[in-house]
Amino acid sequence: MNRQVKARPIIAMIGDELSAFQRPIVACVNQCLGKAGFGLLYVCGGPLKPTADWDDNVPVARNAIYTLTREYPVDGYIVFTDSIGSHATIDSLACFVRHYTHRPVVCYGPGPDEVACVQLDNYSSMVSMMEHMTSDPQRRRFVFLRGYPDSPSSSDRERAFRDILTSRGIPVDESLLLNGNYQPVDAFDAMDALLESTHDIDAVVAANDDMAQSAIHALLKHGLQIPQQVIVSGFDDSAAADRSIPSLTTVHYSQETMARQVVETLLMQIEATDVDVPSRRVVTVPAKIVIRASTEKQFLPSTLETEHISAFDAANFRATVLKNLQVLKTPRGLKAREVVDDIVSMLVNGTRYSGSRLESALRRLHDRPDDVYWWRHLHQQITTNLQRCSSEGQSPDALALTASILGQIHQTTWKVENALSVEDARYVQGILQFRARLAQVNSIADLLALLKVINEQFPVKASFLCLYETAGECPDKSTRLLARWPEDCVDHDLQTSFPSTEVLPDNYLHSEFPGPLVLQPMCSGTTQLGYTVHDLSDERYPGKLNTTALADSLAITLWRLMSA
Repeated sequence: MNRQVKARPIIAMIGDELSAFQRPIVACVNQCLGKAGFGLLYVCGGPLKPTADWDDNVPVARNAIYTLTREYPVDGYIVFTDSIGSHATIDSLACFVRHYTHRPVVCYGPGPDEVACVQLDNYSSMVSMMEHMTSDPQRRRFVFLRGYPDSPSSSDRERAFRDILTSRGIPVDESLLLNGNYQPVDAFDAMDALLESTHDIDAVVAANDDMAQSAIHALLKHGLQIPQQVIVSGFDDSAAADRSIPSLTTVHYSQETMARQVVETLLMQIEATDVDVPSRRVVTVPAKIVIRASTEKQFLPSTLETEHISAFDAANFRATVLKNLQVLKTPRGLKAREVVDDIVSMLVNGTRYSGSRLESALRRLHDRPDDVYWWRHLHQQITTNLQRCSSEGQSPDALALTASILGQIHQTTWKVENALSVEDARYVQGILQFRARLAQVNSIADLLALLKVINEQFPVKASFLCLYETAGECPDKSTRLLARWPEDCVDHDLQTSFPSTEVLPDNYLHSEFPGPLVLQPMCSGTTQLGYTVHDLSDERYPGKLNTTALADSLAITLWRLMSA
C-alpha cells in the first residue's frame, strides 16, 4: 500500500503507560487533535521514577526512548506529567519537560514555570469535598487513602484534607492516613488491615474513585453501613463512581474539557509567532463535587425501616426514582424519564412490557455493556421503593408486572455481564497460550509465524515490530521492520533499515490513521532492542490489550534468540 500522500501533522504525547487510567484521557486528546487535523503518537516510556524508593542514580531502562522522542518529526509535544511524574520530584519533572521546549509543548498536569500547562486545582477541589465531608460535627474520625506518596496531585489532596480538619478543630490521626497507591488492591488491603484493629471511624476520604470503591468493599466486609455509619468519598468521577453501590460522592471534572484545553493551548503555540502568544499559559480546569449516596442518606432507596407502608403514589414514586438516578451518569442515548414513565404506566395502568420504551432501552444494553451500572441502580430503586407501598393505587396486575419488570432487568444485565465474563476468560486464555508458545519459540521465523496467528486472534487496526540495527544501552539511530500486520499496511522492504526518528517507514506516521498510535520500547535489562507500535482503533477486545506487557514478553523472547 503506497502512502506517499500529503503528510498529516503529528503530535507526540509522552506518558508512562496505557492503562485504564490513561486510556480515556488519551482517547479524548486523540479526538480533539483529529478534529484539528492532527494525528497522535502516544509514547509509553515508563514513569521517571517507578517506585517511591527507586534509587535516583539508577536509570529507568524504558526512559531511554524519551531521548529518541525528542527527535521525532512531530509538530509539538504533550507531556502527561500527571501520569509520568507520579514519584518524581517537582524539580526532576520540570527538568524532563524542558527537554521538549525546542518545539511547542504543553503539560497535561503541572509543569515548570516557563511551560504552558493545563491542570486541575487538586487542593481547592479537595477543600470543597472536605467541607462537605465535615458538615456533620458528630463525625470526628477521618481516614485518608492517599495515592502515591510522592505524587503532586495526591500530596495536594492530602494537604487540603489536613488543612480542613485542622480548621474545623478535628484531630488528624496519623494512624488513619493510609497508603493506597491509587490501586484498588492496595487500598482494600490497607482498609481491611485498619478495620481488623478498629471500627472507630466516621469517614473515608480517598484520593481517587478506585480506592474509594475498595474502601466501600472493605467496610461492607466488616459489617459497617454506608453512609449511616461511615461516609465515603472519592475523586475523579470515573466509571468506578457509577459502578459503586451505594453510588459514590466524588469530585467531577470533564476529561473532554481538559483534553480540549490541552489541544487548544498547544495549537496556539504552533500557529502563533513568538510575539503573538507567550509559551507560558496556565489553564485551570473547573471541578465540582457530586454528592451521591455514599455520603447522603437521601440518595439511598427508601427502606422498610425508615418508611411506613402506604398506598402507592405514582407521582412520588416517579420523582423519588428520578431524583436518585440523576446523580449518576445517564447512559448515552438513554432517556431516564421515558424509562421510568413506562415503569409507572405498567404499575398503574397495566401497560405491557412488550413494545415499551423500557424494552427498547434494555435491548440496547447488549451493545453498550458499560451501561450495566445504571440498570443495577434502577433495579435497586424499584425494589426498595415498592417495598414501602401497599397494592392500593396500583393495577390489579401490578404484582405480576413488577416481577416481570425486575425479571427483565435482572435477566438482561446478567446476560450482558455473563457475556463480558466469557469474553474476558477467552482473552485471558488466549494471552496465557500466547505466552506459553512464546517460551517454545526457537527462531525468528517461529516468532513471526506466532505473531501472525496472534494478530489474527487479537486483531487491532495495525501492528509493527521494529528492531534497532544494533542493540545497546541507547536506542540505535537505524531501525528495521521485523514484522507488520496487516502485511500490506506499509509498502516497505523488511531488509531495508530506516531512521529510528521516523518511527515507521513509508510515511505511515503521517498517514490518515484513526489512531492513536501507541509506541512501546522493548528492553532486556538496560539493553534497548527496539519498539512496538500499535494502532488500537479497531481492537477486537477494546481496552484490554496491555501493550507494555506485550512489548516486555517480546523483548524477553528476542533477547533469548539473539543470545543463543
